Parts: sequence; C-alpha cells; structure tokens
Amino acid sequence: MRSSALLSRCLPLFVLPALLGSAAPRPGGPVQSGPIIKPFILDEVRELVVVRSQVFVYNPALRGEIQLTELELHADGVLIERMDLDRSLPGDPEYGRTAAMIERLPHEVAHRHDEKRYFADPRAPEFDGDEVREVMHQIQHSVQEMSDRYDFFAGDAPFGHVNFLLPVDQIFFPDDPAGTSAVLQVTLHWVGAGGQRGRSSVDHELTWLGPLPGLPASFSTGNSAASLHRGDMHVHTCHGESLGACAPSANCTAETLQVSGSFTLDQLKTQYQALGMDWYTATDHSYCINSDSEYNVITAEAAAITDSSFVCISDIELSSDEEGPQDGSDAGDAICLFTTSANHMGAHGITSRVYGGDDGLLGFCDGLFGDALNGFKQNIATIRAQGGYPVAHHPAGGTFSWESRQDALGMEANALHGVEIWNGSTQTGQG
Repeated sequence: MRSSALLSRCLPLFVLPALLGSAAPRPGGPVQSGPIIKPFILDEVRELVVVRSQVFVYNPALRGEIQLTELELHADGVLIERMDLDRSLPGDPEYGRTAAMIERLPHEVAHRHDEKRYFADPRAPEFDGDEVREVMHQIQHSVQEMSDRYDFFAGDAPFGHVNFLLPVDQIFFPDDPAGTSAVLQVTLHWVGAGGQRGRSSVDHELTWLGPLPGLPASFSTGNSAASLHRGDMHVHTCHGESLGACAPSANCTAETLQVSGSFTLDQLKTQYQALGMDWYTATDHSYCINSDSEYNVITAEAAAITDSSFVCISDIELSSDEEGPQDGSDAGDAICLFTTSANHMGAHGITSRVYGGDDGLLGFCDGLFGDALNGFKQNIATIRAQGGYPVAHHPAGGTFSWESRQDALGMEANALHGVEIWNGSTQTGQG
C-alpha cells in the first residue's frame, strides 16, 4: 500500500452524520442520533514511525446516551488498526451551541484555520462590532457551566477523546516518492439508548513528504561537528484546555475557545518525530498555569520524554500589559472591555513559572476583576534574569497583538530576543 495519513492538532476535521444548523448567538443544537467525530491527525509525515493520535467524539443527541463499542482505522480501504471500546457519552446539545457561536466569530478572534462551518449555519453572517464581545461572554459563561456540570476526569461528559496508534510504517514505504498520499478512514461503532446500532466515519488524507534534507555542504565545510536541530517554539498542550484539561491541571475557563481537547506532551513527541523534528517547547498560556506546582509537573513531564534523540522544554506563553506609546488596538482590547491592552510573548529558557493572569473567566484581562497582569517590560526583565529569552508572539495578529512596538525593540536595550514571524497555517496577519 502506498499512502500517507497524519492527525492534525491545528486543523481538526469534523464529520457530521446529519446537517447541522445555527444562526443566532444562542443557536439550537444539532439533532441527530449518532456522534460527531473530530479526528486530530497529522496531514503530512516525513518519518515512518508510530504516531499517538486521537479522535474527539461528541454526542449532541437529545434522546439519551450512546455507548461507543469499537474504533476501526483503514488506509486506502485496508484495515490497519482496530480497538474495542467501552465508553458511554450522555447526550447534550450545549457543546454544539457553543461551537456554533465560535464558528461565527472572526477568524482572528477564534483562531480557527478552517473556513468550513460544521455547527453554525453557513449562511449566517460573521459576528462583528459589539456582537463579538457579547458572544465571547456568552461562550465563556457556557464553557464555565459545562466545566461545573461535568466531571471530565471521571469521563462524565457528552464529549471526550479516544486515543489510538497510527502506524505510518504500515501506510508508506521508504522509497515512496514525496507527495504520495493515502486516504484514512476512522470509523466509530456505537449503540444508542434504545439498543439501535450505528456507525459514524470520517475520511482524512495523509501525505508522505519524505525525510527532511540535511545541512548544506557549505555549513559543514571545515566543521565536521556541525548539526541541524529542527523544532517548534510555540506549542499548546492538554494542560491549557478550557474543558477536559489533563491532570493535575484544572479546566482553564479563561481559554474558552479551546474546547475540543489536545494532546499530552508524550503524544506530541511522536507527532513531531513523524514530522522529522527533534525538539519542541511546551508553551501553554500563563493564565492557565496557576501555581508553581502545576508548572513543575509540566517540567517533569518534559524531562521524562527527553532522551538522546528528542528534547522537550517547558516554557510559557506569557500575557503582559502593553506599556509606552501604543499603535492602534485589537480584538483583545474589546474582549477585555478596554480595561487593558495585553500582548503575548514566549518565555523561553526559564527556570521557574512566571505569573501572568489566572484561569478564571476573563482571567487574562488586567483591570477587569483585579490586577491580573504585569507590564511586559517587567516580564522581559524577569525572563532575562532567569537566563531566558523573550520572543514576541503573533505581533501583527488581530487579537492580543503587539501595540507597544517602540518600547519592545532591541536586545541591546534588554528587550525582546526575537519575533514570531508565522503563527497558524492559513490565517492572514500572522496571527
């Protein structure tokens, strides 16, 4: 078989057994008997390894719970993985209503990278102006209600994750030309409350890119010890989820748009190895990391997956107050009711947690419910005092961009060490 498949942590794909629709800020939930499957699978791979992957599953049905019984994974029609399941999902339309509102937010606010809608009516206009702030607050309250209602650690929720292994070495051969692709099909079998049996499937294309090239000859001339290390400096994990965060982290209500789940550090390691990378930094939001002990757990997890072939570093995406002369405003200002202007920076190479907000509702808004954030100059000084290096995140984005550019320039002036020049995949504005 000559093909390729990859779970995407950034570009999730939905499959809906029935047409879903929504048009109002409090849209009606989807009506159907089976679950919605949202696989997180890489789109492309460069190494023939086994990748730890997952599907997000949601039961919107009002008719009661369903029981998941089996997962099958096919590649170009050939069965390559099968798992027995024993998991129940109660039916609840609230998540569908919330997801529909998120789909109608401007892309730069919701950080969505897919134009297609799966919950909201495709004809419904995008929210704009004051609607954005109002809908954001509705979403935040809805997420808080779901967080209070369900015990995610006990699996008591209408949605969750099914983890499985994606054996890329059973899909492609080493001599397959770059660009070879395979169609993956993930199928979930389930039993409804009335005993009826059903299945829901989703297709996903995986592409083989071939190994990454090595160092150019000019780099290694006269230096036989030269080596190239590829990685990612901006990665979010399950410790920063608004719903279903991985233990010991609490649900981060402030991160209301991250409602579909993501991966542990160990799961991410296999995905980056499949991409031909040998390091990444875990940069969950500072307002989701509530204590030194929580940060120490993440640091320990990073150390546990670090070995001679791969390095994981525990860093933070730090929220700060803007300072000095500012140019313009962004959607983050409106979300925080213009009580503050905030930006994000990568706090890399740090040795201890740096404070920046809390995980409560709008916990990243300085001046709304308290003094949540330090100024970015103080945070830069704190990072550098730990021997770290601060990097501006999405400085030209539409939400939490950098408006204090004049006072943020220059390593010589003890300011930023770097600037993120690309964030996301299809979004404009490098946001």
